[in-house]
Amino acid sequence: MPWNGDAAGRIIARGAVNGLNRAVDSLLQETLPDVPELTGGLEESARTHHTNEQELAAQVQFLKFTAVWQHERLDYRHKKGRAKFLSQNLKRRAKNLQDIVAQSIRKALG
Repeated sequence: MPWNGDAAGRIIARGAVNGLNRAVDSLLQETLPDVPELTGGLEESARTHHTNEQELAAQVQFLKFTAVWQHERLDYRHKKGRAKFLSQNLKRRAKNLQDIVAQSIRKALG
């Protein structure tokens, strides 16, 4: 069977896109319970940016202007949520997120 590297690369990229998009959606859902809440505005501002085959970079973001303060200020005390709410979940779940992407690539390859 002849090797078709270009086709294999496209299949892998499609699998990676699907996996990255599933991974950021998963990260967001796991992060929401840890988001500090006063008015609910920060949680409501949560978004994911899905990727494509050219970018291959997905992200979770919080658009409310107080997101950086809430995330970085270790001296803030919250009734619900905590500082470093996104980065702590990313670190804690890194292996699981990698597994989501790898599983998606394996599935795409058949």
